[in-house]
Amino acid sequence: QTERDRQRETERYRLRAGEREKKKIVNKKTAMGDYMRLDRQRRKEGEDMRPYGRQRAKAPLRAIAYALFLLLAGMSMTGMAVLLLSGHIQTKHWDRAYPLLMVGFLLVIPGFYVSRIAFYAYCGRSGFSYDDIPTF
Repeated sequence: QTERDRQRETERYRLRAGEREKKKIVNKKTAMGDYMRLDRQRRKEGEDMRPYGRQRAKAPLRAIAYALFLLLAGMSMTGMAVLLLSGHIQTKHWDRAYPLLMVGFLLVIPGFYVSRIAFYAYCGRSGFSYDDIPTF
């Protein structure tokens, strides 16, 4: 080989090594799981980065609808119990409002919890995701 051929070969090797560095993606372990550092060159070129990053979770509509039902039913039961206990609704057996009040509170608690997570995940607040909502 001539000197010129050796220079070309070394230049090709350097180019290949540079391309390997550009394509390199570093995997790291964290307390929250795996994440990947994305290549800056791809961002500069305007390549779509969504396939490489974290995908946004789909909303579990069935669980959200169930949570909203629980929230509304619990609020209406609690409201009825309060009206019965305060005397705004006249009844012969006013002591039956206590079980209505307890069941209302038991329905409001999980309904509010899931609805709050769904609302914050929809708004994009950090720390909230549709993955946090239990599915049925």
